[in-house]
Amino acid sequence: MPTRLLPQADVPYLDALEAAQRKLSSIPSGAPRIISPATEANLGRILPLYRSELAGRHDVVGQQTEATLSVDLKKEELRLFATHLHPKNSSMS
Repeated sequence: MPTRLLPQADVPYLDALEAAQRKLSSIPSGAPRIISPATEANLGRILPLYRSELAGRHDVVGQQTEATLSVDLKKEELRLFATHLHPKNSSMS
């Protein structure tokens, strides 16, 4: 029995949409269409939106990564302060 391998992540999903668009654009105008006109219109509408959403999410993840690194540095500074400089944890009290 044949099976379909569906994309499991966003980038392969985008690749599949772009491959479908390329396949549609390579079909000569007189040849029978492989999908309905409504599905073709949906693909033309969804593909640019999906590209922009994925690009926007990439930017946000980059910002989140920078923020996480900043928080991790502050946590390290706080740990250093708490273990070495704070009088309650100091060995000199």
